[in-house]
Amino acid sequence: MEKELVLLGLLKEGPRHGYELKRVVDEKISTFAPISAGSIYYTLKGLERDGLVSMTKKKKGRYPEKEVYRITEKGEGKFRELLKKTCFNIKRLYRSMDIVLYFMNYLKPEEVIEGLRNRISQIRGIREETKGIYTKIRKEKYPYYIQAIAQRNIRFMDEEIAWMEGFIRKIKVNL
Repeated sequence: MEKELVLLGLLKEGPRHGYELKRVVDEKISTFAPISAGSIYYTLKGLERDGLVSMTKKKKGRYPEKEVYRITEKGEGKFRELLKKTCFNIKRLYRSMDIVLYFMNYLKPEEVIEGLRNRISQIRGIREETKGIYTKIRKEKYPYYIQAIAQRNIRFMDEEIAWMEGFIRKIKVNL
């Protein structure tokens, strides 16, 4: 559902070929919605099959022919439906860490602490990258709702780091 939402949204901005969609995803959306090139093409074919996008082949100069996709009227309706559904329907967020916590008793406490410290380090790296993106988009005066994506992700990461640091302390007390 998220891939469809992203691709329909990008096509709502205007017709694009697959490589162009991948470039926009990589440059602007990958920090919060990573989508591989293969899944872009696979999803586009499904959207085309369902009548949500149309595809035309265009040739420019001596370059190879490109498949250009555009959102259809039916696709615009589906996009709005997915946008509302995603915004207004709340479902439990499942995180891989929840599974690890459930089975944590099969690891030594030192292994859990080491894993959590490694995770904290990785999240801090991603957080710094996200802060850099936020600084850039603020400086370039992106709309407030685009800036909100980076702000929201930074807050989630701050909370995750704080929780893991507290949990490490709890593990140490229970050793």
